[in-house]
Amino acid sequence: PSSCFSPLRSVPLSLNAYTSIRRPADQSSPPGNYLPSDSSATSETSTRRPAAQSSPTRNRIPVVKKPTQNAAIGCLVIVIAAVAVIVACSVYVTSDSEPSDAEKAEEKRKGFHCLSPWDGNHDGLEALIKTQLKDPDSMETIETRMTPVNANGNHRIFLKYRARNSFGGMVESQATGSVDNDTCKATLLTNE
Repeated sequence: PSSCFSPLRSVPLSLNAYTSIRRPADQSSPPGNYLPSDSSATSETSTRRPAAQSSPTRNRIPVVKKPTQNAAIGCLVIVIAAVAVIVACSVYVTSDSEPSDAEKAEEKRKGFHCLSPWDGNHDGLEALIKTQLKDPDSMETIETRMTPVNANGNHRIFLKYRARNSFGGMVESQATGSVDNDTCKATLLTNE
């Protein structure tokens, strides 16, 4: 060849993620001041190294990570994110679960402590109404409203309900009662 560097030949290579591929020794770029063999320089001045002495890391193509390694890293990231979300939610729920003294006093003033935490109804007033019905098992409460405590320490409670009458038809009615703020005992005043 007439030039100092021999051109690289294009060799089709299949890149496999599980192997590293070495270039053939004749395709590697020559190190240092390479003089071709047909030049007039002596072998003592040539800096070309034999193929056996060439650096093994210089001629390698980098190894690509295995797909299973990438999947494992992805799963690890998802698990860490899920744990972080669960911890954040539990911290949020536990910080809001205990109402302050002011909130407790306001709930007591409004009479919420006397209502069922399950359905928001006053079970004592419902029991008093059921004693006056023809078919007590048919009673369905529609709405319960309560006024704040008055000067006497009582709440006024209004309960709208639906029940079966003597003819078998469902009718809506409203009952009014009074609830003691301290004991939560109900007294039925009217049932229309």
